[in-house]
Amino acid sequence: MTFQSLTFTSRLLQRTIDRRHVCLSNMPLKRDHIDLYIDTISKPYKKLNYEFYQNDLQMIVVEYNEDIGK
Repeated sequence: MTFQSLTFTSRLLQRTIDRRHVCLSNMPLKRDHIDLYIDTISKPYKKLNYEFYQNDLQMIVVEYNEDIGK
C-alpha cells in the first residue's frame, strides 16, 4: 500500500484467536505521520494503540478494538 508516496507492507504478525493485532513493516523513520497513516488505512476499524515491534523503528504492531479482516 502507498501513503504520501511511501510504500508500506502490512501483514498479520501471527494468527491469533481475536485477530486484533497487525504488524506493519517498512515504516519510515519519520514517525510524525504514523498515527494519521494508521487511522487512514484502518477504516472502519479503530486502533487502540501501537508499539514498535522488538525495538525495530521500522516495524510496528497495531492493536485494534475488534477483530479485523476475515
